[in-house]
Amino acid sequence: MRQIQETGAPVVILDARTERSYQGNNENAVGTIRFLPEQAVGPQAKALGLPREALLIPFCACPNDETSIRVAQELRQAGWPRARALEGGWEAWKKSGLPTVERK
Repeated sequence: MRQIQETGAPVVILDARTERSYQGNNENAVGTIRFLPEQAVGPQAKALGLPREALLIPFCACPNDETSIRVAQELRQAGWPRARALEGGWEAWKKSGLPTVERK
């Protein structure tokens, strides 16, 4: 993740934790966009103005990245060809020392 961010290429990180996982934790990953995996992916991405040329990286809190893999696949099918799931998701984000902030 750090290497991708350091390249300067357009990267958008999507917090695709389920509402239950998101509300059950009081931390947010810094610099991410909240992306509701329970809603239709294509219309949501369009409404957020996500650039089609950017690398979109959703993450979730699932043990096997099921939600972020599904979201990335649906984004690719909807016209965002560079969508890829963050392996290890929320736990990998925190363990790698990427920045988080407490949500109030």
